[in-house]
Amino acid sequence: MISFAQFRPEKDHDKQLQIWKLVLDKKSCPADAKFILIGTCRGAEDEEIVKNLKLKAKDMKIDDKIEFKINVSRNELYSLF
Repeated sequence: MISFAQFRPEKDHDKQLQIWKLVLDKKSCPADAKFILIGTCRGAEDEEIVKNLKLKAKDMKIDDKIEFKINVSRNELYSLF
């Protein structure tokens, strides 16, 4: 699964992590399922959001099923899709 949005408070990435946890808890979820969050950070405030999301994912024990792609190049973005 992919989320493509700037890392900003109003994007509510916390809720996305909560939903991903629910998905992973289902027996029908493939073992190799992964959630990739792609977005840009405008500065320190957005970088703090990403840092907190990573900590939250670790606390939820889903960090091995999540990948963060920050400020990726256009070519890398195309390769992800």
